[in-house]
Amino acid sequence: IYSKKYGYAGMLDLLAEVDGKLCLVDYKTSSPKNPVSECCEEKVEKTDTMYVCKKCGSDCLVKSEGVYMEHRYQTALYVAARGEMKPQDGRKTFTEKDIEGRWIIRLDKLTAQVETHYFDTKTLKKDIDIAKAILKVVKFQQKNET
Repeated sequence: IYSKKYGYAGMLDLLAEVDGKLCLVDYKTSSPKNPVSECCEEKVEKTDTMYVCKKCGSDCLVKSEGVYMEHRYQTALYVAARGEMKPQDGRKTFTEKDIEGRWIIRLDKLTAQVETHYFDTKTLKKDIDIAKAILKVVKFQQKNET
């Protein structure tokens, strides 16, 4: 997926109907954001193969504070770019108004634990505006570094 207008491109993982709503789905493999253990709700220590609860010392599943903001902004830009694209192969064009939600599915790099996060249309416009502002800053920095 790409945007000529804003000069970015990315790989859209999935556009699917979820519970009757057209949604953009993005898969992420990452470490959890500020993880805590499910057993004691304490901070964890990451080893090569697991997360260990700092309180009880057990191998544990973790809870996180959700997704990283850049993941939200990336999916928002995908929605904006999808509306800008005009497929030549007969596929339907979708605009921002057609997308009814965004799902970010995070797969933990260490444990393969799955987290799902849903963002409805209420956050989309704000996330697109923030992402576009970030792009302007990045382009300004790139221009002035040379």
